[in-house]
Amino acid sequence: MAAVNYYRAPGGAFTSDSRAIAAASGMRPLGWSVDPRDWSRPGLPAIVAAVEGKLPRRPTVLFHDGGGDRSETVAALKVYLPWLAKQGYSFTVLALTTP
Repeated sequence: MAAVNYYRAPGGAFTSDSRAIAAASGMRPLGWSVDPRDWSRPGLPAIVAAVEGKLPRRPTVLFHDGGGDRSETVAALKVYLPWLAKQGYSFTVLALTTP
């Protein structure tokens, strides 16, 4: 089984205890700067507007891949990723696990 390198605290509720437990397991916290709340399925226009309207200089955008129907998230990514590329952003995918 691969080791997990990062953890994300639900709702961003990182605590000193959660950080200590994660560090003891070799994990680092992974935060985000933009949360379009795609998990609530607010609709494609709302997800795209939330992302495009709140971009800091070096954004980390949180999208969810579980919890039911993710079709709005996938549709938003199809709009959002090309838009970001046109704005001059590049993409990084974290290696969440080690072999």
